[in-house]
Amino acid sequence: MLLIFLPYIAISNSCATNGSTAIHEMGHFLGLLHTHDTRYGMEDPNGSNCAIAGDLCCDTPAGPVLSNSNVDASCVYTGTSTYDGRPYNPDTHNYMSYSRKYCRDEFSNEQLDVIYTWSRASVRTVFLESPVLQNQAAASNETVTSCNDINVQNVTVASGAKLTLDASGETLINGEFEVVLGSELEVK
Repeated sequence: MLLIFLPYIAISNSCATNGSTAIHEMGHFLGLLHTHDTRYGMEDPNGSNCAIAGDLCCDTPAGPVLSNSNVDASCVYTGTSTYDGRPYNPDTHNYMSYSRKYCRDEFSNEQLDVIYTWSRASVRTVFLESPVLQNQAAASNETVTSCNDINVQNVTVASGAKLTLDASGETLINGEFEVVLGSELEVK
């Protein structure tokens, strides 16, 4: 029996056309959340709950999901989203946003502190959007394809089975695999 821990970042050429994507994914690997994250609640634009909501960094302004539709070609936020009537003023240059890829060119000081802390930790849990495979056995040929994060937790690839993880996008593959003699794990 072979136990493998794979904290890898895999980025398909079709989804990664510039350097900010690799840096964005490395940020996840080193403990950073998206600037628009809501798993701990919505961050108020006034920053009053920045330590317990959003991305948990108080020096990254609250914001909605950024995209080409609300960030113009000059990297200016043009959206009209609000939180309880208060307008957002997000940082369109932060690597951990979904801003235009060529706009993303900086981490905040608190994000750099998180990166430093996580890079020095001997044990870390990577924040991921949603698990794809969890607590299961791959008993036959199975393929998981995603342009989003793939989180694999406590997965066994049975003898004679093949598990393929197809990282078709900005994808962080994190998890623990038990690969039994006679089985196959492929990451592409």
